Amino acid sequence: GRVSAFKTLSLSNNYVHSIQKTETTGTPSKTIATTLPDVVASLSQVERLVFADRWMQNGQINLKYAHRKTEVVTTSLDTDTTLGSDLRGIIRKRFDTTLSVNFRDTDKKDLRLGVITNRTHHEDATIQTTFDIFTGKFRFTPKVDYVKDTTELGTGVKQQDVTVITPSILSRADLALPRGLV
Repeated sequence: GRVSAFKTLSLSNNYVHSIQKTETTGTPSKTIATTLPDVVASLSQVERLVFADRWMQNGQINLKYAHRKTEVVTTSLDTDTTLGSDLRGIIRKRFDTTLSVNFRDTDKKDLRLGVITNRTHHEDATIQTTFDIFTGKFRFTPKVDYVKDTTELGTGVKQQDVTVITPSILSRADLALPRGLV
């Protein structure tokens, strides 16, 4: 039935903990980096769950979440949180389509002063589809990318606010000419 798609559920998690000790010009420092969780969940046959199996095939969704802390002991603490997802499927047996969305927030904190010195927010999204025209002779891939980056100082002053939208189209021809291109 519809819930049989959950038989394809796959979960994976990574745990990373590293310690690095350095000494520069007689000044020792210690950096501790920890990533937990770093989870990826994948589910196939999404079209069954959302009642879209009449017009969609091979649906798959991936969900990603990661939290990373990097501390230079008694000096600074960087915290990075990432959340993302992508959805893929073939629509109407013709359009191989992908939708991807990602978010990342980063905080930089000065441990000597006890204040956040910098905050960044990144988000991006991509949608693209691929299809053939003239019985497989020409393949087109229209695509739109969206990227937004904001940065603000610990005082709340916005330092950067950039949004970029990039449309593109890729085309490919598969032609067999009798005499070549001479």
